[in-house]
Amino acid sequence: PQAIVLSLGASVQFTGGGDGGTQSLFSGTPGRVIETIQRYQEIGVQDFRLDFPSPSFESLLQAMERFATEVRPRVSA
Repeated sequence: PQAIVLSLGASVQFTGGGDGGTQSLFSGTPGRVIETIQRYQEIGVQDFRLDFPSPSFESLLQAMERFATEVRPRVSA
């Protein structure tokens, strides 16, 4: 069991942080996404496979850049 790596695949969607509407597991402000990732890390998830659903290539790059600069530095490796 110690050799088993817990992995999770999910979408990241940056929104204004409101609670209305349908949301993905990792949705909301960067702070909310960080909190969600940290909760999963606390229960043992070590590997995250994330995607960034986007209507265009430009918005995909923006979401990935935002994750890289605002979220990734604040979660442990």
